[in-house]
Amino acid sequence: MLQFTIPLALALAYLGTAARRLKMHRKPDAASMAVSLVILAAHAIWLGVALEPDETRISIAQTLALVGITTAILAVAMSSHPSSRILAGLLLALAGITTGMAAFGNQQPDITESSGWPLIAHILFSVISYTLLGIATFFAVLMAWKDRQVRNGKISGFAMRLPPLQALDGDLFAAIGAGFVTLSLAIFSGLIYIDNIREQHLTHKTVLTFLAWVVFGLLLFGRWRFGWRGQTAVRWTMAGFVLLGLAYFGSRIILEVFLGRQWG
Repeated sequence: MLQFTIPLALALAYLGTAARRLKMHRKPDAASMAVSLVILAAHAIWLGVALEPDETRISIAQTLALVGITTAILAVAMSSHPSSRILAGLLLALAGITTGMAAFGNQQPDITESSGWPLIAHILFSVISYTLLGIATFFAVLMAWKDRQVRNGKISGFAMRLPPLQALDGDLFAAIGAGFVTLSLAIFSGLIYIDNIREQHLTHKTVLTFLAWVVFGLLLFGRWRFGWRGQTAVRWTMAGFVLLGLAYFGSRIILEVFLGRQWG
């Protein structure tokens, strides 16, 4: 029963906080931030209890809960910047929806073969990096949309409430930087448990993930060295996330649907 009620309660708390953020015209006060931190702490405790180090994979529900708390942490961090208030509200709403979905997701891990925390750490880093880079892609879409409206001289009310393009650009690269670090940790930790990349059917996933890592790394280098921004940043972000999506979903579909195999 608690596996159902706790994520729903957290989801409602996130959605309520999101509605408040979207209505505020200044940065959150101390009481509002304290409430957000209490919700995050409750989410972290629930997730920590739910994770089992003796399983090789976390369940769908646990994955959704991890995506939710990662999104919420980024949202709360962005709340301190008035220009990013609406983005923080949107991310909190997304965290609420994702966490709420955890109540209806499969609560059991996919495989019950014991392997301990090393593989769990790899999975956690992977999910967190996918989440952060997915959020970065969301920011890139918003930035491209607002830039197009500005160029056409027709800006909608919602676009007016979004941060200025320069601030959006900063949020984009902050998310990419955090995602790149966690993706690097995911790749490094994954090397620990890979014994035979071919026998474990990880070739396509590994190659595509590495290519995505290269794309995001080049984008960060281009930002630092050449000041890349705007449409260049949007295109590179989209390309990197498409590769990352293919690494997981594409490889999984080919293996499980067409070849009838699983990773590992």
